[in-house]
Amino acid sequence: MLKSEFTRVYDRFKESVFPKIKKIYEFPVLYAGWELDYKGWIGIDEENNKHIILTEDRHAYISDENELLDKIKEYQDAIDRTEKALQILKYEK
Repeated sequence: MLKSEFTRVYDRFKESVFPKIKKIYEFPVLYAGWELDYKGWIGIDEENNKHIILTEDRHAYISDENELLDKIKEYQDAIDRTEKALQILKYEK
């Protein structure tokens, strides 16, 4: 996603979807084979409740801890498979 596209997505999120949630942290979200929806946020609302905000097809939604834990499993699988590819390259004949 181009930076200007990202800015438009976040602005729509901020102004219309969740206007009372202030972004306090931004983190990358990796999708195999998908170039969009690569950022997530932790936001805090007026009652100091924290929320995980992700996007799907550039539409923001409030997620939960389980979705992030699933993403960590996907990341670890990608790391493990990449390390195995390097082992095959270096050590297997």
